[in-house]
Amino acid sequence: MYLTGTAIKQVPSSISLWPRLIDLHMSYSENLKEFPHVLDTMTVLVMSNTEIQEIPPWIKRISRLRRLVLTGCKKLLSLPHLPSSLSKLDAKDCESLERLDFSFLNQKIDLNFANCFKLNKEARDVIIKTSTNKVTILPGNEMPDYFNYQANGGSLVIKLNERPSSSSMTCKACILLVSKDEVEAAIGRMVNVIHGIKQNSLDVPCSPSDQLLFPALTEHLYIFEFEADVTSDELCFDSSERIERLSITRFGKETTPTGQDPFSGRTDAAWNEANTTAGLGWVVEAQNRVMKFSAPAHFVGSPLAAEGLALREALMKCRDHGISKLRCESDCAQLIKALSSDHVYAELYGIVADIKTISLSFEFIYFAWISREKNKEADVMAKQCLADELVSMNSPNNT
Repeated sequence: MYLTGTAIKQVPSSISLWPRLIDLHMSYSENLKEFPHVLDTMTVLVMSNTEIQEIPPWIKRISRLRRLVLTGCKKLLSLPHLPSSLSKLDAKDCESLERLDFSFLNQKIDLNFANCFKLNKEARDVIIKTSTNKVTILPGNEMPDYFNYQANGGSLVIKLNERPSSSSMTCKACILLVSKDEVEAAIGRMVNVIHGIKQNSLDVPCSPSDQLLFPALTEHLYIFEFEADVTSDELCFDSSERIERLSITRFGKETTPTGQDPFSGRTDAAWNEANTTAGLGWVVEAQNRVMKFSAPAHFVGSPLAAEGLALREALMKCRDHGISKLRCESDCAQLIKALSSDHVYAELYGIVADIKTISLSFEFIYFAWISREKNKEADVMAKQCLADELVSMNSPNNT
């Protein structure tokens, strides 16, 4: 429900009981604190172009808040602790903003601090080190020390200290736009960054393989992450000819939160069209501990929906086992895209919303694509589960 920009100032208390309400978008009003049922339901809060100097403390009570829009709050000086459910923060043109009095609890969040030139060093460090779903934007014309590889232009050679194991590696890149004239010519348009990795002269698929930078700004850093399967200790990072206006300056491996390493959960699904039945399989492991589960699902409309159900069931199982840090892996690129962007697939409607809601139960969670080759164990479990279920459905006892 979109109530931003309307004259509505009150919402009935029964709204918290509406079963089909997924999103509630509201514009800022100090009166919102008087309606706890609204704070329990709201998912998007728009505070753009207001005269506020600080965020009201009651914002911490908005337990389902996913997006906070502060664009053009020119008198805002600092940001307080924000809800851990937050997945997108737009603070563009907050020209007085200096401090962040917290670290982002959600380790996959979209951050836009374009034209926030007064950010202090501590705030910049927090922003740079926070893991992002898309592209983080913040002012700057020098590469942060956080990134440990550097090159002028659109390519660089990366020499790792040791040969990595045959597994997916998550990398973080930082880009600085080069030519002021070319950037000014691109104002109002998106700049598309195509990138990839070569090892032993062979192309290695990256996920994602491109980034849309918007708006195109000079004196700004664009930070993004991608994954690639690497086995060599020497890699070459390249951008396409279409982005000669860009300079990729530093490049580094993503760091995970301190403390216990996250569990790794791999999921897969097998689907039977004739019976609209699916087998769901998942494998969860960390620190020599392995858990394997499978379950059937009925009235499943498509293989994509089955993949989404497999991941949803895996998250609930991990939550029930007290797992707080989880890296979720699937060989379904569409599912990972739906979870890491605003892209909507009709077949996943409701399932993605459920996954994002369950994700709030975790201290750290990350969704990544892996190749089918690396997902064989979950694939075998899903297919076996489906086969067993079909046999059970066709047995005389079920007729």
